[in-house]
Amino acid sequence: EESLTLAKVDALESALEDLNNLGDDEIVTPLREGKYFLRSYQAMPATTPYYYYKRDAEGNESFTSSVEEATPLILTLGDNCVYLEDEAGRTPYLEGFTNSGPDIKLERGYTWGSYTLVNRFPAAAQLSRTGNTFSAVYDYASNPVAYRCNNSNGVIVSTDFQFVPLDEEKVSFTISNAGYATFFTDKAFQMPDGVRGGIVTDTKDGKAMVDYRYPSGEVVPAQTALLLNGSADTYEAVVATSSESAPTENLLHGTLTDALTDVEGATAYYKLAYRSSTDRTLGFFWAAENGAAFTNKAGKAFLALTSSASMTRGFILEDSELTVVTDVKTEIEKDDTVYGLDGRRFNGSHLPKGIYVKNGKKIIVK
Repeated sequence: EESLTLAKVDALESALEDLNNLGDDEIVTPLREGKYFLRSYQAMPATTPYYYYKRDAEGNESFTSSVEEATPLILTLGDNCVYLEDEAGRTPYLEGFTNSGPDIKLERGYTWGSYTLVNRFPAAAQLSRTGNTFSAVYDYASNPVAYRCNNSNGVIVSTDFQFVPLDEEKVSFTISNAGYATFFTDKAFQMPDGVRGGIVTDTKDGKAMVDYRYPSGEVVPAQTALLLNGSADTYEAVVATSSESAPTENLLHGTLTDALTDVEGATAYYKLAYRSSTDRTLGFFWAAENGAAFTNKAGKAFLALTSSASMTRGFILEDSELTVVTDVKTEIEKDDTVYGLDGRRFNGSHLPKGIYVKNGKKIIVK
């Protein structure tokens, strides 16, 4: 029988170590940009917990064994380095490790599937962990392996870290050929490219006053009912983290499921629609007789009003195109059906001065 040599024992131990680590399918090479958790890694995770980077609202940094408390970090790739920042644009300080610059170099870690984080001066500083405390290790170049993974007297010192990717949650909405849509979700999200989102802050002179305060790239707070404007398409928006509350001055409301409109104090409800099948004026109009409650579709927004404003049948969007008409008689002889901005219908060609809607366009009578 062949004797068991020391070399074979070492080879067997190495093979067993590889097998033990193969079950950890979260370990990835950060080859793509995106959101990650930064966590430490040990060869024996069953006896040594993972620790995740955490930054609280006051900016205090620590490491936690609870993934629920971990802070997502946005990773972008640089020239032989990575850049890390949180969703507020703050670079992790990591107890002085990144003080010399936001770029962090990666070296293959001592434990399988991990990385050693080295700053721009690799011979001078390296991030390490002792227990649940992390700090910079200086002058480790003489024996980097010993610094990367060492178990001495029950105290584990390691500089091996992993980037655990976050599967980005998304919400989606569709903008019709009209260029508008309403949307409501209980999640904060980043407004996608090519779309802007607005809230209705008032109704005046037959118009819905829209404040487009959420341009592309802006984070929309959760529970914010929106009027969306953009090219006809289906869009996906990345769910974001926001401590901001939905604007209280917003007259739009929404439901997460198909549900009857019900807003405290509201006396009339409006949905985004054309004025009629023949009048393609877009705005918020009664969906039920006299503005009564109606069943709102899941993920859609509606307009809810109180007091005298609710007696108006509808409100057009304030950025509708104006058509100035100087020869009113000739223009109206083609179709005597004309609407005022308050929704009233006018017949005949003799109209007082004002703004009216005819065939989906606004006209000014001077």
